[in-house]
Amino acid sequence: MVANWRELTPGDTVVLIARNKDCIEGTIDAVTKDGAFLWLRQEGFRPRCVFYHSDGYKASWTRGRHKPRRGPQSYCYRGVKTTWNSNP
Repeated sequence: MVANWRELTPGDTVVLIARNKDCIEGTIDAVTKDGAFLWLRQEGFRPRCVFYHSDGYKASWTRGRHKPRRGPQSYCYRGVKTTWNSNP
């Protein structure tokens, strides 16, 4: 796990784990200098999204240490939950 998001850099591939254990995988597009939030680009039709460290997300590099779940996934952006199915 990456405790301090300031360690993340654009181009890193990560998995964000929400408090409810949903996983979001993507590539870091930008991180604020204080590590308070980051922009994540996801594959396919999913948009570039902002995630706030204070919302309880945990980050992990995807270098074989964590594999995201398949099937319906979701993320929360300030209380609005979006769900998609990652299976083709």
